[in-house]
Amino acid sequence: MAKANRVVIDTSVVRAIGAAPSQSSQPFLDALDAARAGTVRLVKTAELDEEWDKHMPANGLFLEWQADMVSRGRVGRRQLKTLAGLKTRLRKAAPKDVHDAVTKDAHLAAAALETDARVLSLDDKMRGHLRRAADSIPELKDVLWANPATPAEKVPPWLRQGAPREKKRTLGSWSLPVGP
Repeated sequence: MAKANRVVIDTSVVRAIGAAPSQSSQPFLDALDAARAGTVRLVKTAELDEEWDKHMPANGLFLEWQADMVSRGRVGRRQLKTLAGLKTRLRKAAPKDVHDAVTKDAHLAAAALETDARVLSLDDKMRGHLRRAADSIPELKDVLWANPATPAEKVPPWLRQGAPREKKRTLGSWSLPVGP
């Protein structure tokens, strides 16, 4: 069986899943089903809990999935030790106009770095900000990031395999969009 890697799930995915299955939520539900079928473990932090609580329906499908993962013993809690320092470094590395955004979502990168987790997020804008910041914060280059809304990324099969380390999924290998 594949190694049990960890995953950090951004609120953007939780929000896109909603309370009931729909055509638009299917790619995200497929990703969660694949994670459950594989060996992936969910990383929870106080920062993620706070965001999820704001954006998750009380009867949401993500909540059901999370409860199932808890019952399987595949959820771990983490108190982020490097978050404050990472926020400071991101403010120095990122342009002023994105400071609020990168510090708000710095917890995703901190959790990924501290636990060697993979980030599942729909926020390619944040992915780009972190990719640019990685030029000044080299450890960010190794963070694995996947967008389940992008079919070309083939997130469900990757999660079913246990989300193995693939260089093409690292922030350092991600191609930044061209243009303004």
